[in-house]
Amino acid sequence: METWFSYCSNVTGLKGPEVSNPGNSRVSGPKVSETLPIVLVYIGQRIPSYVLRSIRWIHSLAPTNPIILICNKEAGLRLNLKLESMALAFLEDLANESTIDYSGLRGGLRDWQFQDKKFWQFTVERIFWLSAWYERHKEQYLGFIHFEADSIPLLPINFLEKSIDFSTDSVWIPRQNSKEGCASLIIVSGYQTWSKMIKMFEVEFSPSLHTTDMLLLGRALSEPEIGTRELGRSSNSSSFLFFDPVTYGPYFLGFDARHDRLAFSRKCIKANDPSSEQIDGLRWDISFDVRNKSIVVKQAGKKSLLFNIHVHNKMIPRHTLLARFFFYRRLKYHKQIPNLRFDKLVALERIWTRIARIADRRAEDKKLR
Repeated sequence: METWFSYCSNVTGLKGPEVSNPGNSRVSGPKVSETLPIVLVYIGQRIPSYVLRSIRWIHSLAPTNPIILICNKEAGLRLNLKLESMALAFLEDLANESTIDYSGLRGGLRDWQFQDKKFWQFTVERIFWLSAWYERHKEQYLGFIHFEADSIPLLPINFLEKSIDFSTDSVWIPRQNSKEGCASLIIVSGYQTWSKMIKMFEVEFSPSLHTTDMLLLGRALSEPEIGTRELGRSSNSSSFLFFDPVTYGPYFLGFDARHDRLAFSRKCIKANDPSSEQIDGLRWDISFDVRNKSIVVKQAGKKSLLFNIHVHNKMIPRHTLLARFFFYRRLKYHKQIPNLRFDKLVALERIWTRIARIADRRAEDKKLR
C-alpha cells in the first residue's frame, strides 16, 4: 500500500519534511516559496483572535517566510502577539505614500446597496493596500504570498514549488466561478504583472456598478494580456495541488454566521452559480500528517492535494498539535456536523455590540473570536 510519504516522494520529491530543489528559482539558496513574504491585511481597530490564530498556523507551515500584517496603527498598538517572524505595516503610513485616494474610494462605497456594506468595502480596499505595500517593497522582494485572514495552508509552503513556476513574472489567483476570482490565496511572482492588474482594477472599479474584489479578480483572469494565471480549484486540474476559492471551507465547516440575520452558520451543500465547483457527494481521503504537522485532504482516487482551506466560519483552531488533530477530525467527519448550526458567540457579539452602541453610537463591532 502506498503511504503518504512514498506518494509525496514520487510526486514532489518530498522525504519527510525536506524537499529537493527543483531548480526553477530565480535566486540561489532557499526555495523562492520559502523566502517570499506572506502578507495579510486586516482593516479595523481591533485584531480578532481568529486572525492571530491564522498567523500562528501559517507560521508553523512556513517557518522561514517573513510574515507581514497590514493593519491600522491603533490595532497594531494593541497587538500583543509574540511571533518572531511577523512585522507590522500600518495603513496610515501606506496611505501617505499611495497614489490611490482612499477617502474617495470609501466615499463611493457608501452608496452601495449591499447588505454587508463595510465587509465589501474592506475586501476591495485590501487589494489596493497590498498594492501600496508592494510598491514600497518591490525592490526588496521578488513577490509575495497573500492569504485572507481566514484562509490557512494545510501543507508546508514549499509544496507550492511543484505547482508554481516562480521563475516567471505572474500573479496566480483561484477562480470561484466563470465571472469571479477569490483572494483567499494570491501568489505574486514579479512586479510587472501585478502592476498591470492593479492598473486595470483602478480603471474597472466602479461603486455605482457594485464592483467587488471578486469581480475584479475574475476580470483579471479573463484578460490574457495582463498575465494572471489560475490556481486549480479541483482535483481534476493538471497540478497535483488544488486550492480553495471559498468553496471547500464552507462545504466542510459552514459559512460565517455573521452574514446570517439569525446568527446561523450554514454549510454550502450546493453552489448557486452553475460554474462554481460542485463538490457535494465527493468522497475525500482526509488524513493527519503528524510528521509535517499538517492536514492532507485528497479526493479519493485522485493524485491531488488541497493546499489551503478557507475557514469562512472563522473557527480556526489554535496552532497546537492537539488542536490541529481535532480540526482534522472535524474535516474528516464533516457530514456529522449539522448543515444549519446556531452560533452562540455571534449571537452574543450582536447583543454586546447593541448594548455598547446604546452608550456610544460610534462603538465598533464587538468580536469574541
